[in-house]
Amino acid sequence: PGDYSTTSGTLTFAGGSVSGTVLTITVPITNDNIYEPTETFYVNLSNIQTTATLGTSDLQGVGTILDNDKPALAVGDDTKVEGNALVFEITLSNASTEAVTFTPSLTSGTATIGGDTTTPTEYSTDGGMSWVTWTSGDLTIPATVTSVLFRVPSVNDNIAELSEQFSLTATVTSGNTSNVSDSGTGTITDNDQTSIAVNDVSATEGGTLTFTVSLSNPSSTDVVFTPTLSDVTAIVGTDTGTPVEYSVDGTNWVTWTPGSPVTIPAGDQDVLFRVPTTNDNLAEPTETLTLTALVTSGNTANGSDAGTGTILDNDVVSVSINDVTVNEGDGTATFSVTLSGWLQDALSVDYLTANNTALTPGD
Repeated sequence: PGDYSTTSGTLTFAGGSVSGTVLTITVPITNDNIYEPTETFYVNLSNIQTTATLGTSDLQGVGTILDNDKPALAVGDDTKVEGNALVFEITLSNASTEAVTFTPSLTSGTATIGGDTTTPTEYSTDGGMSWVTWTSGDLTIPATVTSVLFRVPSVNDNIAELSEQFSLTATVTSGNTSNVSDSGTGTITDNDQTSIAVNDVSATEGGTLTFTVSLSNPSSTDVVFTPTLSDVTAIVGTDTGTPVEYSVDGTNWVTWTPGSPVTIPAGDQDVLFRVPTTNDNLAEPTETLTLTALVTSGNTANGSDAGTGTILDNDVVSVSINDVTVNEGDGTATFSVTLSGWLQDALSVDYLTANNTALTPGD
């Protein structure tokens, strides 16, 4: 509608008016919401009609309009699942008749710029219909435009992690705004879960059961678990020995004390846990025990897992029967059956006489 309303008319000083008499002209001013510099307009006087003798007159007045719509710059927040681009909206609270230029800057928080984010970083001045790559330097919000979009791609990794954040700051370098800068927060939510698992292992007695406690994906934070060894058919402490140890690198081993926690460091995926077995001389069936890993700290999809350790026996037993010679008048022949080796469980053997040169019934 304009900055003011066109106004015209005729003023009449009544006969007998004295010097200094004042008549007023009222011009309506438009209170818009567009920031603009100080503006002026004129009120011109003309066509003076009087019988008096006219002297020099000032026939033009100047009206000055001071603006009250200085815009504030704001940077919005955005949240996206990793692998998607975060789109920040940089806005002016009011449109301006002059361009506003600002410098964007990205700052790492818990998310790392260049690690959790990638390229190209882009901006759009037409609501996202077209995008221009930004690498450095100033961006401009054109005159009468109230927003610019700024998008930052995020990295889709396979690391289980907490939500991470970084910031975008816009600092005004040209244009008239009520503030010089503002910042928005970008939040990257994770799409990776990790699960803890304990594998099954076996060893011949006297050897070592080496379990792998692993994560399906690496984690950005430590995962702490408490190992527990439990009897099944093997007895922990009898069929197993000491020291029980763990290693995060497969080279350096640390003695484990029952009840103490073990840590899979951030970025790693497994810990080795080895249990020595007892090499006895007792013939026994295959025996088993379990290793349970109970998560006490860290972000895993499951709270625990267990693996089975199988101990294979290396001891054998045998039986042998002796030969005997008797006189037929002795009445009986007594054979001895001898066990060789140590038994855990009972062993039974059937016996039955068989004819050779001696016959039954008869001899």
